[in-house]
Amino acid sequence: MNDRIRQLAEQANVLEIEHYDNESALEMFAELILRECISKYDEWAEHSTDKTSFHMARHNIKKHFGVDK
Repeated sequence: MNDRIRQLAEQANVLEIEHYDNESALEMFAELILRECISKYDEWAEHSTDKTSFHMARHNIKKHFGVDK
C-alpha cells in the first residue's frame, strides 16, 4: 500500500479490521483521498497558464462528490 494511502487510511481508522464495516470511517477515508487529489490538482493549477479551467474542474469534482470544503 502506498505510504500516503496508508496515512489516510490510518486517519480514517479503516486499517483496523473492526472498522471495515463502519460506513462513516469508509466515507472519511474516501473524502481524505478526494481532498488529497484536489490538493495535488491545486498544485498543478499553480503552474498552469489556464488557471480558469483548473479551478472550474476542481469545483466540478468537489460538487460531484459533495465535498464543500
